[in-house]
Amino acid sequence: MPEGDTVHQTARRLTEALGGATLRRAELRHPRLSTVELKGRVFDRARSVGKHLFLRFGGGLSLHCHLGMDGSWRIYDPGRRAPG
Repeated sequence: MPEGDTVHQTARRLTEALGGATLRRAELRHPRLSTVELKGRVFDRARSVGKHLFLRFGGGLSLHCHLGMDGSWRIYDPGRRAPG
């Protein structure tokens, strides 16, 4: 299970990598969020609160993320495809 320091580091890395970027594609797999469109939104920053991540987007939208027992975020270099 990711601990608070890991979640804090994840928030910092997400902000460094994506802060100010416009989302070109996004996929939310939670049934209640499956119709939410994030494409075109600007990612502001990620913030950790304990073991929770809050992803802030332009227009005041926040996405709450909890990594659960084995969740993670991965950042890949531009132009590099994520492993299938």
